[in-house]
Amino acid sequence: MRERVQLLRVHSLLIAVGKSSVSGIDFFSDTTPLRMAEFHISSNHRWAVSSSQSFISKPNGSNFIVNTDEPMPKLYRTARISTRSLRYYVVGLQNGTYKVELLFAEIVMDDTPSWTGLGRRIFNIYIQNQLVERDFNTIAEAKGSKKPYNKTYKIIVANNILDIHLLWSGRGTCCIPAKGTYGPLVSAINVTPEDHFTPSPTSSSHTMREGLELL
Repeated sequence: MRERVQLLRVHSLLIAVGKSSVSGIDFFSDTTPLRMAEFHISSNHRWAVSSSQSFISKPNGSNFIVNTDEPMPKLYRTARISTRSLRYYVVGLQNGTYKVELLFAEIVMDDTPSWTGLGRRIFNIYIQNQLVERDFNTIAEAKGSKKPYNKTYKIIVANNILDIHLLWSGRGTCCIPAKGTYGPLVSAINVTPEDHFTPSPTSSSHTMREGLELL
């Protein structure tokens, strides 16, 4: 018999790659190494991330978290990347309307006049299985590399789960400045309610993994 657990439905969440606090703001830190095809559930069971990828120059994989020392806001100095798919789930949200903010900065490719500045990272963005951005290019949107850029969407949650999927579109370059430089990249995710919520408990006899597998 599965144990029934009491969870408090949440109405906001901040996830940052490689960090737990920036400028006094606390985040859920996304630091778990993910290789070719892996899935990680947070310790508080509030969110999860999956990655599906192959890496041309490193067939044994890596943790796919990149960093830069460039003088830019700390929140954008670290990012999770994948050569194919990055998918984040936020579970236990109260149903309603939310503002979903995705934080980006291209910290691997550059925009110099040389050949190394010719790289183009292009991917699609889906939220709740709906395409919200086709052929998204962070450098083009931010007007340069190493520059923060945020995209905000108004999303309706109807089944207590938020699904954010960044998927390589098969376009852009693959090998500038090095082999395997392509696919989605994200620095942080901020989910805040548009509606006023009163937190309420919910019972569940399913594990988080089982619930996500039903999607």
